[in-house]
Amino acid sequence: MAAGLVLTDSDLAFHLESLVLREHNLIGFADHWRDVVEWALLNPERFAVAERVARAQAETRPELQAIVTEIESRPSPAWEREEEQRQRRWELKERRRSESRHRHYAEAREATRCGQHLSALDTIAAAYLGLFSEVSEMDDPVNRVEWLVGPNNVEAALQGLSAACQRKDLPAPRADSQPRSRRE
Repeated sequence: MAAGLVLTDSDLAFHLESLVLREHNLIGFADHWRDVVEWALLNPERFAVAERVARAQAETRPELQAIVTEIESRPSPAWEREEEQRQRRWELKERRRSESRHRHYAEAREATRCGQHLSALDTIAAAYLGLFSEVSEMDDPVNRVEWLVGPNNVEAALQGLSAACQRKDLPAPRADSQPRSRRE
C-alpha cells in the first residue's frame, strides 16, 4: 500500500452497502461480498463498523449468512497455529525460569535481608535500576525487583539493599571509584 492510502472501517462499510444496492447489476455478487466481508471478519478490532454492517445484511439473507458462517468456521492457518504453539512454549519456559529464579532468592532470603549476600544484592540493585532488558519497560522499581525475586521475596530484597548501604565494612562508592594511587 502506498503511503497515505489506508483502507478504513467506513470504507469497508460503504462498499458492503454499495454492493447490496448494486447486487442486481453485478455478476458474482456473492463472491464480491465474500471478499469484502473477509476483511471485516478477519480483522474485527480494526473493522468493527463494517463487521456490524455485514452481520446486519446477513441476518435477513440465508445465502449471506452461509458465507459468514463459512468464513468464521475456517481453521486458523498453519503458520498461526505454529506461532501460538511457539508462544505457549516460550511462556512455559519463561515461567519455569522465573520459578527457578524465585526459588533461588527464597533460599537466600535471610542472607539477602541482612545485606550479606552481595552477589544477589548486586543483581537486585541492577533490576531496581532497570538495567535488565526484561524489566526496562517497567516504570516502578519495586515491580522490577518483584519480577526478579518473586512476590514473596520483595520485602527481603528491598531491606537487603538498605542494609547493604548501612554496612561499614564495604567501601563507600566514592572511595571505590578513586584511582588506587590516591587511596594508598
